[in-house]
Amino acid sequence: MTDLTRTSDSWLTSAPHQQWLHAQGQTLLDFAKAARVPSGFAGLDRFGQRADDAPADTVTTARMVHSFALAHIQGLPGCAPLIDHGLKALA
Repeated sequence: MTDLTRTSDSWLTSAPHQQWLHAQGQTLLDFAKAARVPSGFAGLDRFGQRADDAPADTVTTARMVHSFALAHIQGLPGCAPLIDHGLKALA
């Protein structure tokens, strides 16, 4: 069986990979911000666009709250208002 234990010289812990992960996460957060609607968060198409009349969706709103909360824990700015918006919508 293959030993999957990470070592300190693993590419998973390398600075370039960590920078790439951070950039990908930021790109996803920027993409997700377009989902905000007055009553929560709505679905987006694959281009990050939502229909002007797109309704808020409970599952999407919960997922966005979770995603923005994880980003907030990581110290990414601008997530707290989005978390609050989603939580108010779910209440």
